[in-house]
Amino acid sequence: QAQMKGEWCYATDQLTSEQCKYIIDSCLKRTLKQAHVGVGTVGRLSDVRKSRVCMIHKDDPEFSGLMSQIMKKAVDANDEWFEFHLSRLAYMQFTEYDADYKGEFKPHQDVFWLNDDPKYHRKLSVVIQLSDPSSYSGGEFEFSCLSGAYPTSEQKAEIKKQGSVLYFPSFIEHCVKPVTKGKRYSLCCWVEGPKWR
Repeated sequence: QAQMKGEWCYATDQLTSEQCKYIIDSCLKRTLKQAHVGVGTVGRLSDVRKSRVCMIHKDDPEFSGLMSQIMKKAVDANDEWFEFHLSRLAYMQFTEYDADYKGEFKPHQDVFWLNDDPKYHRKLSVVIQLSDPSSYSGGEFEFSCLSGAYPTSEQKAEIKKQGSVLYFPSFIEHCVKPVTKGKRYSLCCWVEGPKWR
């Protein structure tokens, strides 16, 4: 019988600083838009979320190799920790949290139960830290409510390292605290699977 071993896990040094810089520089050349809450026809602007984003789809030739790398590592993490039924990684989201507009994301979960997709729900959330943590203040990622252990201060510092990847079930509530200095850049991915039921 499949059983979750924990509510989150992480891995450090998954991307090099050069890879992180390349992703940031490439995405900043694209058009960043004000982030919405929700997906598809239920997406809307909200004061819950203050950030700018650009979407990267699986057919984007510049990032297809990266998406394959992320999907493989996510499947490995899932096999070890969560045992969800996963099907695809359709897109990623580059996100900027800037102190100039007090970038933040208040407590939320990622599933979007009322999405307009007939087949898929987000199952596994993946957050990749692109910024050097010394380049900004604030912007801490935090879980809002866990039934088990929360990350220790040492684990939080490791999760915040450039190139680290955090994995957790998309139904777990989490937030990003306001950035108070500089800019925090991250790459968020949601590995989808058959609808939760």
